[in-house]
Amino acid sequence: MPTPNRPHRRSTHSGRSTMAAGFVRDQLASDPNWQHYTNDERWICPYCLKDLRSPRSGKSALISHIESHLSSRCAHYNNGEGQIQSEQAIYERKLGLYIEEQARTNQAWQVFDHEGYWYSPSSLARIPSVRIVNGKFDSFTVNQMVSHLKSCPQFAQGTIHNAETVQQARDQGIRVGSLANNLQRVVTQSVWQYYGQDGWLCPYCTQSTPSVYHGMNPGDLLYQMANHLLNGCTVYPYDQRAIKNEGQMLQVSAQQQQAAPQAAMPAQQAAPAHIPAALPVEEIPTAQP
Repeated sequence: MPTPNRPHRRSTHSGRSTMAAGFVRDQLASDPNWQHYTNDERWICPYCLKDLRSPRSGKSALISHIESHLSSRCAHYNNGEGQIQSEQAIYERKLGLYIEEQARTNQAWQVFDHEGYWYSPSSLARIPSVRIVNGKFDSFTVNQMVSHLKSCPQFAQGTIHNAETVQQARDQGIRVGSLANNLQRVVTQSVWQYYGQDGWLCPYCTQSTPSVYHGMNPGDLLYQMANHLLNGCTVYPYDQRAIKNEGQMLQVSAQQQQAAPQAAMPAQQAAPAHIPAALPVEEIPTAQP
């Protein structure tokens, strides 16, 4: 909950600086809302969320700088009173400043694909909601990063991969996207349209794939199919021509129906959205009867 600041007396004579500095010193020592700093030691004002860097080193210089800010520049603090922002707002501001710093200085945070989509250094996933246009990294991009990372479990656990690992994930993601583009030509065949209770049935390994399910956005569906083929399937990476035929998929379907009455049945496939090709990949064979 927002915490109101306790008022303190201001003086216009020469003792004003000492009195204000005493108040600031006390707050810095006792109030957790006053104790937020960036990695490069900028203080975050709990009222206006501005980040302050003292022009001189030392605690006394910082206190004096904060006093000056509160006295004349902070828009949310006036005449000894102000409303402290919520803990969530302060955290998000601190997170945004951290991301800005990392984006400027850390190559692991600067990995984008050919379409401008960002690859998270925490989850190693392509993040559709974070994109740069014409190579311009701006405050909107940072805000989208913050929005994503707030709910990223890997980031919450402190996971940050190095630049080489993120770049490898990006390159693999491009390959998945290229394969997804090629899948458009074949997913209308019935062997690609079987679903079990746990998801899509791969026509190579015949395993259920929970990441592919009814009702998905067509573009996402193709991407997840391709991701399974390259990263989860035990058959496709070794033999791209080992696709099952209709009779074999019917047999798999019958086996799943025996295990669960509502198991695999052919499903009507929505027309897939176009996904731009990036790199050449293997041709997808047509299933033989």
